[in-house]
Amino acid sequence: MNIFRRIWLSVSSSKYYQELIIKKSGRGAAGYYIKFALLGALAAFLVFMATQFSDLRSGVKTVPVDQLVDYYPEELVLTWDRGELRTNVSEPYLVPLPEAWREEDRPVPNGSSKPVAYLAVIDTKNSLSVEQFSAYGTFIWLGQKQFMVGDAKGEVRILPYNNQTSFTLSREVIERWGEYAKTFFHYLPLVFLPLIYLGVLFYFSYLLIYLLVAALLVWLILVIKKVPNASYWLAYKLGLHLLTLPILVRGALTLLTDFYLPLGVFSLILLVMAAVLIRIENKV
Repeated sequence: MNIFRRIWLSVSSSKYYQELIIKKSGRGAAGYYIKFALLGALAAFLVFMATQFSDLRSGVKTVPVDQLVDYYPEELVLTWDRGELRTNVSEPYLVPLPEAWREEDRPVPNGSSKPVAYLAVIDTKNSLSVEQFSAYGTFIWLGQKQFMVGDAKGEVRILPYNNQTSFTLSREVIERWGEYAKTFFHYLPLVFLPLIYLGVLFYFSYLLIYLLVAALLVWLILVIKKVPNASYWLAYKLGLHLLTLPILVRGALTLLTDFYLPLGVFSLILLVMAAVLIRIENKV
């Protein structure tokens, strides 16, 4: 039977559910749910492509890679050699905050009331101290063998460099990283495409676990309606079809209005479907 017809019968036909009750095997219900999941994932993928993909690509293009690269001073070269920092500039070397960050005063991370004036300070000649860190008014102080940084709790930490690593940081290196970042952000939207499809399939898989509990209530409805040979297995098999309408309603609301149907309402729709469509008009 055509999958679209089975979807329609799953949300509208009491006779269809009578036929499902008569069938002993659950393979038909499992096959239906798999096809419905694949179709639902494809529909979500196509809707995303039509409504969100262009916005995503436009948003990625706004990432200010060049502006971030320009924050790094052209003359500054930092060399870490087995856990010790060397520079090519006079110290202390002060890296000012970007203009966009100067619109409001920002407290020094160690709790001082003095506004932050510098993004970083490089001073390998003097020993690190909280007092000097506060006086510099910076987010981070790079010393010779350690660096000092404030955290979100207003505390200051002193951390050592990795003594197993040696590398050089310069404007040329930053610009090269910037080119890598541009390439990454250019192709990033394409990464979302299979993730959207797989994410919807994961959602359908999650509903199989949800149905383990919901089937208990469907089973109760079968008992109340005196369905012959009512069992948990039969309730779960019927539940694979009863999930159709709540999935469609939740999907439509999410895609069209950004409203996510609560689980309680989702379950209520499923149980109302079971109460309305599961009828025993003839002996089965």
